[in-house]
Amino acid sequence: MSKELSGNTKTLVDSYLVPMLNGLMDIEVHDEIGRIKADTYTTSFAFQNWNSDVRPIIIKNGTIKTETTDYRADYDNGEIRMVVALVAGDEITSSYRFELFNRHTLADFYNRALSFFNGVRPSTSYTLENIPDEWVDALTTSAYKYALQSIALTAMTWRGKLIFPDPSAVLSTANTLIASIAGDMYTLMLRMKGRSAIQPHSVATGRWRTPQSVNQTNWQQYTTIRAGG
Repeated sequence: MSKELSGNTKTLVDSYLVPMLNGLMDIEVHDEIGRIKADTYTTSFAFQNWNSDVRPIIIKNGTIKTETTDYRADYDNGEIRMVVALVAGDEITSSYRFELFNRHTLADFYNRALSFFNGVRPSTSYTLENIPDEWVDALTTSAYKYALQSIALTAMTWRGKLIFPDPSAVLSTANTLIASIAGDMYTLMLRMKGRSAIQPHSVATGRWRTPQSVNQTNWQQYTTIRAGG
């Protein structure tokens, strides 16, 4: 198993982005015929990132097999390894559930969003572990956009796999959501990169001609402050 996420990165992925992706993080596949590898023990299937909370149903030549007794499952890579070598004519099928994106890919979407936002002036150097609370919505929205872009690309280049029975509809929906998010992102970015993100290095004061009416005949000039960074 790959190393699990931890800290605030895990919270962002599990509590914010995964719920937005909804059913794409628990897709069912039924009775897929596996591809037996040259070592004659290992059988691979179309999708990785199997849901380890739900054991796959593995059938060999019509007989259901038991995990650990008859085979071991590699949930990350979507493979099983039989205890006894397979022979010519054997057929292995699997019914399993998988996530379209693994947790590390979702964390990468967050990091891509954060890298972009850190670079927007005024520049910042936050990590996922120390971002301000007010940044969470904006970063999650951007990470969601990257996920949708990946889904759209997948729908455009699908090659006879088992999900997305109507790739054109998936592509249309993904592109509609991406366009909608683009508008939200502008508003969120302005809010996120407000004065709370600026840390002035110096403050200079000066008196400028900013006349304000005291009464109908008298005016007063006020001192203004300029922050420099």
